[in-house]
Amino acid sequence: MKVQARKHEEPTNQKNDPSAGFKSKTGDPEWRTVSTNKPQHSCSENQQFISQMRRVVDATIDEQFASGNSVNFSDRISEGFGQEYDLLEALFFQIQDVSLEEYILTRKIEKTKEVLVYTDCPMPEIARLLDFDNVAHLTRILKKYTGYNFEHFVNIRREKRAIMDKAGENGGEKNEAVEVRMTAGR
Repeated sequence: MKVQARKHEEPTNQKNDPSAGFKSKTGDPEWRTVSTNKPQHSCSENQQFISQMRRVVDATIDEQFASGNSVNFSDRISEGFGQEYDLLEALFFQIQDVSLEEYILTRKIEKTKEVLVYTDCPMPEIARLLDFDNVAHLTRILKKYTGYNFEHFVNIRREKRAIMDKAGENGGEKNEAVEVRMTAGR
């Protein structure tokens, strides 16, 4: 799906109606302007745009983590949509009421939590792979967004392992069931 910027003509002559829309040059009924003069899209277009943006952001984070190379998110997003980043950022904010940078940061925090719970990857490596300034920066951001420090997530991993080890002592079938439950939650 490509997001296209559309310019609007002057307001219609319904001066007393603050909800009176602007007509697009193409006459497209899905584009209208409300009293804030921001273009609005249909719900399905909004959902498609947000879904695609989430896929691009998540894929970029996964690629960055796997390669260890810094990625310019604005370039990647702009390339993925074939539009200027500023337009995409404004549209994302209009629909989600959160900046794209904030969204990217929350997704990086989710990736950090996942890695801490399911792997033995140390914090300095996670910070490097997700392009944080340093471990202290990642630790502050993690605490700010989750309310927990990294030890909390490491303890979850330890508890999961203890459960798996205990199930393993009781027989292979139970161990497989625990393994299936753990991987299903990823």
